[in-house]
Amino acid sequence: MNYESTLVRSKLSNDIATQCKIENYSIFSKNNDWVDMFSRQMIYKALDYDDAYGFLTGSQHALLSARVNKNISNVTSFSSMNFTYSGTQGSFVFRLPVGKSVIIDWGDGYFWSYTGQGTIPMFTESYYTVNGKYTIKIYGDYNSFTTLEITGSAFDGYIDGMVAFKGLTYLDISGTDFTGDVSSWSALSALEYINANGTSIYGDVSSWAALTALTHLDVGGTNVSGIITGWSALTSLDYLDFNATSVTGSVAGWGTAMPGLLYLDGSSTSITGSVVSFVDATGLLHIDLADTTVSGSIAAWDPTLSLTYVDLENTSVSGSVAGWDSMTSLEYLELSSTSVTGNVAVWSALTSLTHLGVADTSLTGDISVWSALTALEYFDSENASFTGDVTGWSTLTSIKYMNLKLVPVTGAINGWITMTEINTLNIYGDALTGDVSGLAALTTLTNLNLGGGTGVTGVVTGYSALINLVELNLGGTAVTGSVAGWGTLTEMLDIVIQSTSLTGEVSGWYPMTKCIYYSVAISNVDFLSTSNWKLANGAQFFAISSGFTATEADNALISFYNGQTTNARIYFTGNNGRTSASDVAVAWLVAHGCTIDIA
Repeated sequence: MNYESTLVRSKLSNDIATQCKIENYSIFSKNNDWVDMFSRQMIYKALDYDDAYGFLTGSQHALLSARVNKNISNVTSFSSMNFTYSGTQGSFVFRLPVGKSVIIDWGDGYFWSYTGQGTIPMFTESYYTVNGKYTIKIYGDYNSFTTLEITGSAFDGYIDGMVAFKGLTYLDISGTDFTGDVSSWSALSALEYINANGTSIYGDVSSWAALTALTHLDVGGTNVSGIITGWSALTSLDYLDFNATSVTGSVAGWGTAMPGLLYLDGSSTSITGSVVSFVDATGLLHIDLADTTVSGSIAAWDPTLSLTYVDLENTSVSGSVAGWDSMTSLEYLELSSTSVTGNVAVWSALTSLTHLGVADTSLTGDISVWSALTALEYFDSENASFTGDVTGWSTLTSIKYMNLKLVPVTGAINGWITMTEINTLNIYGDALTGDVSGLAALTTLTNLNLGGGTGVTGVVTGYSALINLVELNLGGTAVTGSVAGWGTLTEMLDIVIQSTSLTGEVSGWYPMTKCIYYSVAISNVDFLSTSNWKLANGAQFFAISSGFTATEADNALISFYNGQTTNARIYFTGNNGRTSASDVAVAWLVAHGCTIDIA
């Protein structure tokens, strides 16, 4: 039986083991070069089946493998990709035209051959058994790939050479560790889709304005650069992401030039230009140009657009947004630190909103009616000029982040105990009132700021249950109760209870080893015993105008010494100094970088 005439022309049915039991292994043509690509595929299959069924002798298998390696070493390959195996196999997907073929060497001694199936995607996977980094080589018609999808951080390598893949229409390498200068990819004129998000590619991509077939372009989070004003030529784009890159240029006129644009993210870049034209991208759903220097009025965006996501934070955009109440599809709206204006009380109609940021703006209005925004999870209006009674906001049961700092709203917040998912509540400096003892039930809280002279009251002894707190500010409020049990707050980083009527023993706070700032400047707290309290490196412990006696000051200093505190600032005033009992402690603390002020 002749291998080439019988096996190569077979369809590799399940009885291949029988077909391969032959005496004449004439697998190469007379000149010992490769026969057609289909023959190569049969060779690999024969080797694979031998591994499984052992129908070749050891010398036959060795000879066949050697002939494969000898011939393949003389063939040009694309060998710029690596894969790091640590238990999870690598894989990728590609398409090839009918009549084209490639061989893929995963670097582990195995070769896989594929013949093009046109629009049908093909899948290739490694079969590593030993951890390590392997170089992947692709032989044959790789320049004819029409699509290539390689994802996952285990892939790396320099991929400049992909400029040779002239047939590519679709390229997804997102999330890989690929790098390389991609400036020349402007020559890949057939490309319709590029996703390189999160990779380390670099280079001047201004010339990519030539890729006019593109409908999807994502280079977000990469190292690309260049002046991209000319990308206005990419008139077929519906998705464009270049956030957190080093590109520059103006986006003025892009909305008119890209009328089919649905998604735009150019945030955290140095782009400039007016955003007025985006009113012409009537299908636009998502726009994020935050932390850029774009400008222009956005007043006309309503009611033309059906946006669901808008983030223009920290830009120079302007215009009245009072009419945006008709943009009822909005789910995410971030306009903080912009120059927008208008009375936006009517935004109570935006009931799909989950995120609303309007801090440091000149927006106005009675926002009591925003109790209707029951889908809200995030709200930040710090330093805004809103008014109204927000007692009724107990309806915002999905809220996780609430910042009303320095906003002149009124009302009682005792009913807000319905906000059972909240992690941040900041009403610092407001005129809000209410008994806040019930907030002890909101154990999801990580940041609670009720200070700055608010009118809240209540016994807060139970705040010992708020074990996830990293910040607590009750300064200047009328709350009462004992803080003796607050040693449970082991995640605390910043605690302020000054100018309150709180009482209790604070020596039990020694489990708060992460805390950087303590302000216990009240007259009714005590430090009656010593412990092993290690203040965090660089921590500040202020007991200004405290009721500590000299003995209590000794107890505190000895506790910090026992805990081997270093590089902290310890400041006591309003007591009778300290005694010689803490001399050893003070000497050691000072020798280890601590500053101690006692008056």
